[in-house]
Amino acid sequence: MLVLAGDSAKKQSWYLVSVSKTSDPTGGWFNYKINGALIFNGLQTWADYPDVGFDRIPSSNGAIYFTSNQLDWTNFNFQTSLISIIPKSILYSGGTPSSTNIKRFFGLKNFDGSQAFTLRAAKTFSNYNGEFLINDASFGGNFVTLWKATPNPVTLTKVKAISIGSYSPPPSATQKGCSGVLDTIDNRIYTAEFRNNNLYAAFTEAFNWGNGTVATIRYLKINTTSNGVVLNSRYGADKVHFWFPAIISDSKNNILFTFARSSLSQFAGLYYSGRKTTDTKAAPSSLLKAGQECIVEAFPPAPERWGDYFGIRTDPANESRVWIYGEYAKSIGKPPGWDWGTRVGQISYS
Repeated sequence: MLVLAGDSAKKQSWYLVSVSKTSDPTGGWFNYKINGALIFNGLQTWADYPDVGFDRIPSSNGAIYFTSNQLDWTNFNFQTSLISIIPKSILYSGGTPSSTNIKRFFGLKNFDGSQAFTLRAAKTFSNYNGEFLINDASFGGNFVTLWKATPNPVTLTKVKAISIGSYSPPPSATQKGCSGVLDTIDNRIYTAEFRNNNLYAAFTEAFNWGNGTVATIRYLKINTTSNGVVLNSRYGADKVHFWFPAIISDSKNNILFTFARSSLSQFAGLYYSGRKTTDTKAAPSSLLKAGQECIVEAFPPAPERWGDYFGIRTDPANESRVWIYGEYAKSIGKPPGWDWGTRVGQISYS
């Protein structure tokens, strides 16, 4: 488990990490406070928008991979992406993470020379001798960058710029019942997963299905042996906004994803869909939790920042079952800009 903490006065930043001592999460936990600050080009930076991935290498040699966007303390502008590789043997034993046993990579650039932004570390569910990471051009482009890390020895390799066709930042999402809109942010990738030689990832883009541009999901399946694109598909609907996707595959290689959805006729709710290996496209979206009200901007005219933490994971006891969580517009009696709730659900495609 990973969260962030910081002290702006002292310009300190930390990853707060908890690891269960055994396979039983109701038992004891090791808790760590790991440095997330970085001096880059003379600027002190703090860690934002974190992600955590893992390889399938045994704990004696494997690693856990943290990523974050590093922002300066003065203007909160993005400076560089940071990847921290920490041995499992440290985290799983109650050891002491430090600069001597954590390897950090930063100043990372895509093949076109642009700064790599919002790297996603894969959750690895099949055997591989390292870890894959992926990012796109978060403010419009036509590629994703594939990275490969190994823990022993520790290396980071920029593998390939994979062409997926052009994409551009999505518009803000409209809602039922008011003129307020929700921030769909940009094209950044939200989650990544590796299973059976394939990497899965998804992001939000702008697309016109016929009657105006809306936020739409783009999901990818990339074969890491050939570094070729197996699936490169859009998911959405005319006059409806789909955004903040979290994606995974199950034990039978079916694809499942969860996301936010809204339009002029519906409040922002939590939905899910999937695509079986025998399907030619993803299924119509299913509702987990409907939105209950229109969220009004707390700081107009900026769109309301809402919901960019959706998640999806297979059940470790039965990988045909998948757990999802995300946000919906909930009426809780608070100022309209802060009304949201979180819902957890279980789905299956097997």
